[in-house]
Amino acid sequence: MHLPKLVKTLQAFDPTAFLRLKEFVNAPYFKVPKASVVLFNYLYTCYPKFTVRKVNLEDIAQLGENLSTYAKQSAAASKLLDGIDLFLACEQWQRNNKAVQRYTLAGFKDMQWVDEFDKAYENELAELDQTPEQDIDSFYHRHILTELAANGFSAKLVRTHKNNLVPVIQTLDEFHALKKLRYLCEVFSRQWMGGNYPKQDVLPLLDILKPYNRPEHPYVYLFIHVYLMLSADTYEESTGPYNVIKQFAEQHSEGVLPKSVLESMGYAINYALRWFNKGFETAADEYLWWTDLKMKKNVLLEGGKILPISFRNIISLSAISNNNPDWMQRFIERYAPHLPEAHRLTNHAFALGLYAYKCGRYKEAIRQLMIAHAGEETNFNCVIRRWQFMALYNFDSSETETLLNHLDAFEKYMLRHAKQVATVKRLFDKFIHYAQLLIRTSPYDIGETLLLTLQAEEYFPGKQWLAEQMYAKSTNVRRQTSKVRV
Repeated sequence: MHLPKLVKTLQAFDPTAFLRLKEFVNAPYFKVPKASVVLFNYLYTCYPKFTVRKVNLEDIAQLGENLSTYAKQSAAASKLLDGIDLFLACEQWQRNNKAVQRYTLAGFKDMQWVDEFDKAYENELAELDQTPEQDIDSFYHRHILTELAANGFSAKLVRTHKNNLVPVIQTLDEFHALKKLRYLCEVFSRQWMGGNYPKQDVLPLLDILKPYNRPEHPYVYLFIHVYLMLSADTYEESTGPYNVIKQFAEQHSEGVLPKSVLESMGYAINYALRWFNKGFETAADEYLWWTDLKMKKNVLLEGGKILPISFRNIISLSAISNNNPDWMQRFIERYAPHLPEAHRLTNHAFALGLYAYKCGRYKEAIRQLMIAHAGEETNFNCVIRRWQFMALYNFDSSETETLLNHLDAFEKYMLRHAKQVATVKRLFDKFIHYAQLLIRTSPYDIGETLLLTLQAEEYFPGKQWLAEQMYAKSTNVRRQTSKVRV
């Protein structure tokens, strides 16, 4: 393809944006070179399919002397790409009304239009005070407005209260405190990804933001509680700030969700998943509560798609939660079609398998989980094998040979893929170990010691299910023995 970089760039535009780009390129104000304008107008007629037959050296050379050679066409394309960069910058600037107002005020200052500046400045501050979401951009905007008012020729010309720099420093401190608090929340949320972050003294930040820690300033209010929730050392300590966030979301769930709720809910979801993975199974219901809210508000999809890992997390937690199976069925029917095509078959079968499991249809669950082979996704394959075993056991716990063979194959699978499953192998090893004890140990020998040993283990997926099966196996035989004695 001739001029491949330029063609690839133009192909990325949708029709509406491409028309705006045409207006931009042809506007003399932006000084796009003439050769680049001619080149663009020709390529505009080729959109959206820039075929080799249309985009070639010979046809473009007929457009004029300034495009007659390969070197001239390449130079024109390069200058056109520079113009596109400027167009994209202008597009972003226009979308940010606060930025437009700030540059307008800066223009008034440069022209020394003092009255116009003062009027626009006061109007902008009044509008900012009425903004429902006092978010990071609002704090930054207030700081820049305050800075504009306190600096420049006109501000220094007349000595008034506007020369006081204390508000400039105060608004800077407030903006910095909120911005840093927001990033500290992100640090806590990403801890599972690693990263050596030095410990921060957050008390000065909270002190600066204290006047805004109330529902009238929802963004600051919620993110202070997001930080307290994420930084808590125990699940019990975290529930207080978590409930504040959840209650606020409940109270503001009518209509369009506020930005503060949309952003904080992502942290609440990760928080619930984190504590569930530490063994607090009630957190599964919290995770699904937020998922349900996102479903109701149509904000679960990203670009019309759902990530396979998000889909699986929701399905897995729903399978062990107190949710009605009907909820799970509705979720699968609504969102399975939005899985990326390459991942759809496996994840859909996995979801149907867990739905059947939750409904007690274990034979159907086994069949669907056999379909859900995850290819190179070794960790996911381990998850599937664990659920398969649980379905097999629930279907017929007396088939000890089949069950032990399944666990043996599970172990061999992890050995063959030791490098890929290194981060999760320890957890699945524990499941296999106790599953083998569940099968091999006589009901009479499953005593309190074995159950206490299992309960004392650090949480691993399937731990609670194993404890329930061991308890049921031991109590059933005691009941039968009691009947015989009677």
